[in-house]
Amino acid sequence: MVDVTSLAALSGHDLHLSYGTRRVVDSASLSLAAAKVTSLVGPNGSGKSTLLRSLARLHRVDSGTVALDGHPDAMLLSRREFAQRVTLLAQHRPNPSGITVRDLVGYGRQPYLRRWGRSSAEDLQAIEEAMAKTRVSAMADRPVDELSGGELQRVWLASCLAQDASVLLLDEPTTFLDLRHQVEFLDLICELAELHNVAVGVVLHDLNHAAEVSDTIAVMHQGTVRIAGRPEEVLTAELLSEVYGIQIQVSLDDETGVVHTRPMARRMRSALSLA
Repeated sequence: MVDVTSLAALSGHDLHLSYGTRRVVDSASLSLAAAKVTSLVGPNGSGKSTLLRSLARLHRVDSGTVALDGHPDAMLLSRREFAQRVTLLAQHRPNPSGITVRDLVGYGRQPYLRRWGRSSAEDLQAIEEAMAKTRVSAMADRPVDELSGGELQRVWLASCLAQDASVLLLDEPTTFLDLRHQVEFLDLICELAELHNVAVGVVLHDLNHAAEVSDTIAVMHQGTVRIAGRPEEVLTAELLSEVYGIQIQVSLDDETGVVHTRPMARRMRSALSLA
């Protein structure tokens, strides 16, 4: 079982989650620490996104507890209080149209808006700071309709940051991005953790990306957290080959010491057998 400590910014303990009568997550525990990046990896259907959404209070918890910043039961916080502390960049979002980048980033201030929805000086400052952190200030007045996929993803991240939450959850944020924008986006969330003390929890499919950016990796399989720890501790050939159902080689990069994984496709396996 994953240890959930009182030092965690956000944690779930012994969570059971279902869709209707079908149990999809069984007795899962996960802890996200301030200033650290925690990645959830595992095959499709292993429960990664559902677990993340339960921590964001967007999926009902059958049993178990979610704790936040010293609150032993985060479910007792009001929606407003919770939203001021935790934000989620979902995988599927509406496509905005007819608004500027600044307008979209401003959506993140909803939990703070006063009566009649008027923005305060504090709201406006938070919007500007969020755009600066994500390096989208130069496009603040551009219509979002004109943005590339990578640019729009950074703007959505800025909207989350404008929420001024201490916990940032991201569900497959690099999906549909090209290689350059994937790397830039992952570098950005690392900066947010390291420089701004944000606790980051992110669902990733690319194991090498997870190894490069994560302080902790949680490997999920069939609705459970099989193991969580440092990348070099949990990303083993034996475990990954079992979880993904395909032979996976694991090595350490000689220069960086970062774990590198290599799924063995049929052609590669055949070449090795002939060598």
